[in-house]
Amino acid sequence: MYSRPEVQVIATDSRGSVALTGTIGLHYRGLSAFVSAQATARDVEVALEKTLRTGDVEVMKMAGRSGGDGTATQYGSEWHVTFIDASESGPEGVDRLYADSTNLGGASAWADVYDKVVVSVDSMAANTINGSWSIRVGSEVTPPLAPNASEIEVRDALLDLESVGEVLVRRSGSGEEFDASTEFSSIVSSPQFGYAWDLLFLVLRADVETVRAQPAYTADFRGIGASLHTILPRAAKARRFVIGAPAEVQTIALRAGIARNGSLLFEDGVNFAQVEGEFRLKQGDRLSSCVSWGASESDVREVLRNLT
Repeated sequence: MYSRPEVQVIATDSRGSVALTGTIGLHYRGLSAFVSAQATARDVEVALEKTLRTGDVEVMKMAGRSGGDGTATQYGSEWHVTFIDASESGPEGVDRLYADSTNLGGASAWADVYDKVVVSVDSMAANTINGSWSIRVGSEVTPPLAPNASEIEVRDALLDLESVGEVLVRRSGSGEEFDASTEFSSIVSSPQFGYAWDLLFLVLRADVETVRAQPAYTADFRGIGASLHTILPRAAKARRFVIGAPAEVQTIALRAGIARNGSLLFEDGVNFAQVEGEFRLKQGDRLSSCVSWGASESDVREVLRNLT
């Protein structure tokens, strides 16, 4: 039994300057269907379920992504097909969809089905990750990448590998809190902070199941609850590499008492005296500035930031 469904991406593009016309041929287990080059997500979903009998699927349509030179494949589209029933399809998962562009109109127009891998670098606090990470494909590893690497930087690093002939990259997130989306719902706690890269491999000479994100240098990759995730296209458990331990929690508790008739009455007793004054915090050999007895959360947070 798998923990997540399989995802296959139907993509189209052309080298012209006008929108694509005509139809895309889709083939699955000996059955065929045709959808418009401008088909909606619902159009594709109906064709897959009703005509190709794929079982329950969900389709999300997205615009074409940027190429390595920064130009957008704006005349093409992507339909991300999630096979909901893949978790019950056994070790073989679901069959491969096939697309053809015989009836697709546009300059050098094409349509095909590709593997998508999503990798993310995230942590439990904003902008706390230090160090570098890499992407492994088969036996090859990319040069080190920054936690906020751009789409072009990730693409160029992958194209340095002999096993990657062409790949398109889309980045989401800004280092602040980001929506993990349905793809991350089963592996990422919310809120989470960081970046995610959607990798669409157009030409890959290695097994896509070998793709994974990993620290470039384990010793220098640190962050508050930082982790690397890899979501592969096949129906399988997502890979997770936890970089740091979850954020440590320490409690500062203050309690005071006064003597009355030989007894010690604490502030949470029926009778107590108003407590005033200041205290200081110590971490290692560092001593904080004075903190008032009734300090607010923001007051203590500021003192701790100055202490560290």
